Amino acid sequence: MEKVDIIWPLYFETKNSIFFKNLKTLLECEHQVRVIAIIHESDTETEKILNNYEIYPVKTSLETRASRINKGISLLSHKHFIILHPRSYFYTDMIADVLASKGWGGFTHQFDMQHYILTFTSWYSNIIRGRIFSIIYLDHIIYGQSSFLKDYQIPDVAIFEDTYLSYYLRKKSKAIILPRKAITSAIRFKKNGLIKQAIKNQILKIKFFLKRDLSLMNKSYEKDINLNNRY
Repeated sequence: MEKVDIIWPLYFETKNSIFFKNLKTLLECEHQVRVIAIIHESDTETEKILNNYEIYPVKTSLETRASRINKGISLLSHKHFIILHPRSYFYTDMIADVLASKGWGGFTHQFDMQHYILTFTSWYSNIIRGRIFSIIYLDHIIYGQSSFLKDYQIPDVAIFEDTYLSYYLRKKSKAIILPRKAITSAIRFKKNGLIKQAIKNQILKIKFFLKRDLSLMNKSYEKDINLNNRY
């Protein structure tokens, strides 16, 4: 049976309910996937939980999510890969979708709560940024053929690592948004407020295109929430 490599960049996930849900789902399809869970070497709590599920993580001392994904890329061994965002729900049917694919892309983005701001954000992410510009954020659950990533490493950036990855992959082919939903947590919007977070996201994108300091941008993004890094 053909397997899919799942790169799972984790960062102190013991309070993340989606992490536990995905653990159970991954175990249900263990004969179809090879899970490459990457954690920070100091994250002993997440390591203990993974070991209890017989998923033995790869540990790294590097701080960025880009570096954790790069470690997973270096360990790819099957024809297809998935990069599983820690706060996007994984479903077993996604495996067949990826095995049937011939290119790269992501699943159709949707938040786990309803609001017109979130609906518009997902629409823009799917149609404009995704289908037109082939820029796929990690919460879409990025998939592709492992051969596309041969000898490639994402720049070790503090933020927008998925944009850099998309810049590289769209040279191979246009991104394909698969119809199955990638339902992702709206935790940043819940924590910071819908309007405030939406504005912050747009400011960060403008700063990115103006080539501002990515480390400072990530400090702003992670302020008071610390999902991908701790400051």
